[in-house]
Amino acid sequence: MITVCKRLNNKKRANLLVNTLQAKHVPCVPSEAMDMFNDMVRQVYSLKDAKKTVVVGFAETATAIGAYVAACLNLPYIHTTRETIFGDQVYFKEEHSHAPEHNLLIDNLRHCDHVLFVEDEVTTGNTIRAAVHELRRNTNIFRFTVLSYVNCMTPVQRVVFEKECIEVLYAQYMAADYKDKELEYQSQTVSHSLSSSDCSLDSYTAVLGSDPRYGVNANVYAADMKRLVDAAPALDKERNILVIGTEECMYPAICLGRHYEERGHNVLTHSTSRSPIATDTADDYPIRSRYELNSFYDSGVRTYVYNLKRYDKVIIVTDATNLGIGMRSLVRCLRTVGNKDISLIQILHTSEQEGIYNED
Repeated sequence: MITVCKRLNNKKRANLLVNTLQAKHVPCVPSEAMDMFNDMVRQVYSLKDAKKTVVVGFAETATAIGAYVAACLNLPYIHTTRETIFGDQVYFKEEHSHAPEHNLLIDNLRHCDHVLFVEDEVTTGNTIRAAVHELRRNTNIFRFTVLSYVNCMTPVQRVVFEKECIEVLYAQYMAADYKDKELEYQSQTVSHSLSSSDCSLDSYTAVLGSDPRYGVNANVYAADMKRLVDAAPALDKERNILVIGTEECMYPAICLGRHYEERGHNVLTHSTSRSPIATDTADDYPIRSRYELNSFYDSGVRTYVYNLKRYDKVIIVTDATNLGIGMRSLVRCLRTVGNKDISLIQILHTSEQEGIYNED
């Protein structure tokens, strides 16, 4: 499930961990992703309905895990972002990342005193510490917990967290020496070229929803997901379906995929990514093919989609504002591998969002 893969064009860290059940880089069954997320929820279930606690997910790979944890605990949710947001915010860096900048809005954190950070993996812990430093400097929050699926911190690094009063919880431990392993790659990594010029959609649906970059109440976000499911195309017979999200917009795609799975369809889900990862033909290597795209959110940014294949039905779920070159490049990729039935659901964010805390 956890595989060491090779990063491309990143001198700070040559390898990265790919979780094949995270519904990010590798297509997976939605219910299997949720089972993995539940392993994390069990570590923090005592926080269910906690007062003045907010869940913070990390862009882009942990946005879905964070949202799921928050939903299970009935806690407000917000995630960091690489996109432009408006309001009082803090900035910090994930130094080893291909896209290192994180923005976190703090307008909606004024009334909380505990942050539960949710990550897919924690390696050195430096990004978490940078976030904690900025929040301690700019807010009155005094308690911090970090929850990750994989933890690779050394004993020395864990002692640093203890001294800084940051609680560390995780579902699985992996020794940090995975980064030192020499990996052999059989094939030259190239992005596949597009053979199709068809970028048309078979259907388009718009649905209103909250923007978790600004923070969202658990009940409101649950209602948003129900609205998304209700607006989705109805399928009259069993199909092989792909539900694909875009970058930070992961959780809605997983929720919609689970909806179709519960109705008897064969469903896989994953999302586009800003992380450039090497492909390889080895049997135990999860990244087999790659297409290079323009970002839905910024046409000047390169994003990637991995392991595409043909399905009976593809549904793209995005919260991007403009459906321009980014949308067209993804549809061309899907057409190139033989997909003939492609729908898109665009989540339109409301101009004003309610506060993230339930009223007493």
